[in-house]
Amino acid sequence: MEIGYLKVNATAGGESLPVAGAKITVTDKDGNVLYEDTANANGESTIFELDAPDAALTLKPDTAAAAFAAYGVLVTHSGFADKLYRGVEIVAGQTAILNVALNPLARGAANAPEEITIPPPSTAQPTGRQDQAGADRPTGRQDRERTDETAGRQDRDRTDGATGRQAPERADGSPQSGRGARVLPDVIVPETITVHLGRPAADAQNVRVRFSDYIKNVVSSEIFPTWPENSIIANIHAAATFALNRVYTEWYRAKGYPFDITNSTAFDQCYIHGRDIFQNIGWLTDEYFDIYAKRQGYKNPFFTQYCNGTTAACRGLSQWGTVSLAQNGYSPLGILRYYYGNDITLDRAPVGGVAESYPGTALRQGASGADILRTQRYLNRIRQNYPGIPAIANPDGYFGRDTANAVKTFQRIFGLAQDGVVGKATWYKISQIYTGVTGLAELGGEGEKEGAGGGSAGGGSAGGGILRYGSSGPAVAELQHLLNFAGYYYDAIPPIAADSLFGPATQNAVLAFQRQFGLAQDGIV
Repeated sequence: MEIGYLKVNATAGGESLPVAGAKITVTDKDGNVLYEDTANANGESTIFELDAPDAALTLKPDTAAAAFAAYGVLVTHSGFADKLYRGVEIVAGQTAILNVALNPLARGAANAPEEITIPPPSTAQPTGRQDQAGADRPTGRQDRERTDETAGRQDRDRTDGATGRQAPERADGSPQSGRGARVLPDVIVPETITVHLGRPAADAQNVRVRFSDYIKNVVSSEIFPTWPENSIIANIHAAATFALNRVYTEWYRAKGYPFDITNSTAFDQCYIHGRDIFQNIGWLTDEYFDIYAKRQGYKNPFFTQYCNGTTAACRGLSQWGTVSLAQNGYSPLGILRYYYGNDITLDRAPVGGVAESYPGTALRQGASGADILRTQRYLNRIRQNYPGIPAIANPDGYFGRDTANAVKTFQRIFGLAQDGVVGKATWYKISQIYTGVTGLAELGGEGEKEGAGGGSAGGGSAGGGILRYGSSGPAVAELQHLLNFAGYYYDAIPPIAADSLFGPATQNAVLAFQRQFGLAQDGIV
């Protein structure tokens, strides 16, 4: 046996609020308590050392099923619903990060733990056959052998989510839009992606996830963190490109589904809601999540089909095959071209939903300028929520030692490489967290609209009137802020624009809120 590592982060409100004092209990597969810990002011646990099998097993397909250890984690805090994790994956020599998003308990509600079971990585599945029922395994995973639902034959490509038929391809290899499908005008990395936790037509939950976090989850679920770095990067490119293809073509939304992608591996990629993320995969994803593959002369994300390459074969990328190619000196782009053709190239897409776009050059100690001043101000604001980040006493646009120390602490808290340099990964994470903490703070006065809560809105006000479809005014804006605040905790409540107009989007958010809390579903506030 060797040693692997686990760190737990307890937060609420989409990483905007650390849950200091959360109790963290780590158990073995038999339920025996190994560690008990309390989260610090930043919601962080200590780093736990845990037994794990020999890391060499993760490089051999025939031994992969025995290449990791599974543990249990229970996170509790008064006022929040307990969370219990089973099957937290630990690999020798690697650090796993378990980000625990706690949800507040409704007043008077019983504290029934939310249980999350993490199945083995798809690279470790022992067979490639589909279950007899013709559906995914109960864990939500299926091996990389895609099967036609009606005929039972292997489907060599990702399938049309509505019919199970193989999707026709354009000349560039990407799927045609299909019946009623649309194509967006530009390729943009979305701030979030909505994942359906089941087959397309299944009655299953939809969850809203940051795009980069979605890719970290998929890659951590599908390959091992011990694989060569170029192999991991190639798999990140394939996963990100596949997801961007689904978003760009509006593959599911054009068919009337309220989501962008599923977690059913019969149709899409393996995503396990709530699972632990391997730190090195997270670092690499933060660096490459906005890079996608395309054919020369085309702007659309290529349809990057892939399979595990052992229990299932396909015309696209073999995940296990990327290991040997990387060991033989192939670059990530070289690996993609090996499987998809020599006209494959990589492009960078703009990132939406962040406070500022990356300036293009890393910021480091000794430099100065407006981008550094902005970073200093952002870090000082984030520090109000995460007090472990040291204050930058004199934000003047000069990158001195105090700024470097603040950056390093931020990087540690949010699972980034601790180099004290604000590269692309750190820049976007600072921007995301700043957007989150200031968005939540609007309800407490920071950035609150002038007059919010005091004016008339369709015959009512926030102080006791009625808001309904067609209402407008500052009270509606305050309602929209409150709904977005609730949406940080409950994925079922969709995000909406705070435009002061009670239209269809606001009504849908109100209905979702009412369903979530067992209220009469009339869409009226």
